[in-house]
Amino acid sequence: MNRINKFMYTVVKGEKVRIKVSFTPASQSGSFAVLTLDGEPLEPSGNPPVYEFTVTKDVEHEHVVKMDFTFMPDAPATAKYSVEVSGSKGGTFSFEVNKGDPIIDPNVRFRVVVG
Repeated sequence: MNRINKFMYTVVKGEKVRIKVSFTPASQSGSFAVLTLDGEPLEPSGNPPVYEFTVTKDVEHEHVVKMDFTFMPDAPATAKYSVEVSGSKGGTFSFEVNKGDPIIDPNVRFRVVVG
């Protein structure tokens, strides 16, 4: 996996993608993250939640992960989601979505390239 920008990555067919989502402050209840892959729900495992999928698209196509992050009204101004994206073929990248950001529901694209 390689990073093009904050919300765009290149992957190869068959690669396993792992997305870990953490919320700060950790003790904050009522924080919700919902991820979908190409319109279908991705189910997390563990705590913090980890979402995984295998790249099945062909070269020059994309998988799109829609990340819907909810900040409860009582969340402090410093509240944020930390996202770590990694691939089984290498590459680990991270970004944050803060409560005050203009985009709190990013579409993250995984473009399939020749391995």
